[in-house]
Amino acid sequence: MPDALGTYGGHIVHEDFYHFLATAGDLGPGMIFGVGTVAAVQVIDETDGVIEIVTASGAGNMGGYRAAGAFSPGTNGPLSVEVRLKMPTVADAMSVGFATLIATPDEIIDADTWDGGTADGAAFVLDDGATDANSWYAASGTSSAVSTRAIISTDYDPTNDEWQVLRVEVNEDGSVNFYAADELGVGNGSLELVASHVAGSVSTTALLYPYVYTAANSGTATLDVDYFHFTANRDWNVE
Repeated sequence: MPDALGTYGGHIVHEDFYHFLATAGDLGPGMIFGVGTVAAVQVIDETDGVIEIVTASGAGNMGGYRAAGAFSPGTNGPLSVEVRLKMPTVADAMSVGFATLIATPDEIIDADTWDGGTADGAAFVLDDGATDANSWYAASGTSSAVSTRAIISTDYDPTNDEWQVLRVEVNEDGSVNFYAADELGVGNGSLELVASHVAGSVSTTALLYPYVYTAANSGTATLDVDYFHFTANRDWNVE
């Protein structure tokens, strides 16, 4: 029969929001976070357990879901986070990936750049204030290095009220792989590798939180999340 080491030798968080009732704060292995008032409610007209995250109105407000703990690529890698998400109306900004603790939206989303001056991490980023306002960027950076970012194929541009799956993997050497799929048939229903960043793109010692969030550029921002899946290895070098 399965043993604890074989089953729980690594960290696994899978939140499908079937039981989700909270509006903010702790939620088991994860938590709702944000700037300004954040509403997070179960969507009763969707199947499979979906939450809808709605930010307060106005630029600078944000809301999302993240793991309660942080993990280091060099110690716990490889790390992965995978999210199925959609926006009822594609606007404002949204992001999926890993970062040091996020206090304001422009630590990750800042028009055309990953704001490497304040955060370490790697993520998919979409911002309607960017040059390519309707496309996903694959971005990574450290607090001491120039950011890396590029638009993935426009085949994956989000569409109003259509589901997509995004996955970010950060390896022990700080390299990053980005995967995407959507319900419109891109990738034939399976995740496709859409971007890769070289070793050292992410700090191997930074403590990173897996997350998904949306940020308002004006009015409120709304994001639907079906599931949040995260994996990491345990640190077997603790003395």
